[in-house]
Amino acid sequence: MACEQDLPVKFAKRMEELLQEEFPVFCNALNESSPVSVRINPYKLADLSHINFSDKVPWDEYGFYLGNKINFLEDPLWSAGTYYVQSASSMSLTPFLKFVFQHLRDNPVILDFAAAPGGKSLLISSFMPENAILVANEVNPKRSHILYENIAKWGNENVVVTKANDRQLSKLKTFFDLIVLDAPCSAEGLFRKHKKYLRQWSPKNVISSVKIQRQLLEASAKMLAPNGFLIYATCTYATEENELQIKRFVEDFPEFEVVNVNIPEYWNWTRTEISEGLYAYRLYPHKIKGEGFFIVLLQKRGGNKAKLNKISLKKVKQSLWGLKDLFAVKEDIYYSSTKKVAEILFNYKVPEYSAGLKVAEQKKKNILPTTEFVLWRKYNDFFPELPLKHPEALEFLRGKTLHIQADNSQKFFAATYKNVPLGLFKNAGNRLNNLFPTYWRIN
Repeated sequence: MACEQDLPVKFAKRMEELLQEEFPVFCNALNESSPVSVRINPYKLADLSHINFSDKVPWDEYGFYLGNKINFLEDPLWSAGTYYVQSASSMSLTPFLKFVFQHLRDNPVILDFAAAPGGKSLLISSFMPENAILVANEVNPKRSHILYENIAKWGNENVVVTKANDRQLSKLKTFFDLIVLDAPCSAEGLFRKHKKYLRQWSPKNVISSVKIQRQLLEASAKMLAPNGFLIYATCTYATEENELQIKRFVEDFPEFEVVNVNIPEYWNWTRTEISEGLYAYRLYPHKIKGEGFFIVLLQKRGGNKAKLNKISLKKVKQSLWGLKDLFAVKEDIYYSSTKKVAEILFNYKVPEYSAGLKVAEQKKKNILPTTEFVLWRKYNDFFPELPLKHPEALEFLRGKTLHIQADNSQKFFAATYKNVPLGLFKNAGNRLNNLFPTYWRIN
């Protein structure tokens, strides 16, 4: 097959042994273009009639394939967080989440362990109960910026963003009721979509990935509460990183067991055995419209939940725009829902990027609303709107000054496009200052 000439010899040989008569079809699939898919934000249902959707993603009711590629930077509704570009294979998390959320205790705390760029966190926040808190973690500083931006635009107030390594998080013993670990891997499942992973591949990379995954799994074992769930996933085909990794983990941590999740046959996922009668799933590009993926569910049995101490974060005495029970971290003022979790994280010195929904910032004696506030899913016309047309919306997202007539009696205005908030203007008397964050601006 043509693709064999482009694949590393050891990888091609292993895949041929694994897939046998399916290998030529798999090989052909790697020569095809990667399908493009998006997830619609269920909290920000907007007019997306300008997008050519072709088919639905079978396992996620908010997932759609695109009929043709588009320039997302040219669509203000993408910047507003009404949808997110995500591989259909990554959406395979959905049926596992739905199963887990039927069995979690009230007020669960969830960890997305290696969260950037944020697609899985957005998916989790779309399905998690209203009383759940998600901690989205990314240790890489540059990637944590991207993670925070995507979460802020999605608009769920019950998300804390941290930038901790596994040792720092491991101090939170038995704290999390669900951990999602989309582990760093050799990325074999992305060879078609991102050629750089094909060029970087080597058996040594597989071995080093196995070591990192094991380290994160051991940290997860410490952090997961009794009867809690662990969803482990990779975007690779290597059995060392998938079935063998989980088999060894369960052998070394007997309190964990694989939990079967029933997947409809017509989805064309490949069921793969971890041990007798216990299964994980593989997704192959020649069988589904998506990239290569592996996913399995485990549950931790028995044990006792540790009591974690917290510190008290400062309460904000006054209400802002009708919101009460706010709390402050330095100059930042946050919505109340994440306060208890944030207090525990601060007590154990877990590095935080954001303690939740940042409603406002204290600038000397002034309190300024944030872009995150107007992008909130529950934002409710706290400021007068300035509707923008498409060219104006793009200029706003580029950080440009717009010459628009506005009511001088108002201090702040919400810039909107097709009735969806994009950000804020501040009235400076003779002009409107664009408050869209510098690091979010489009080119």
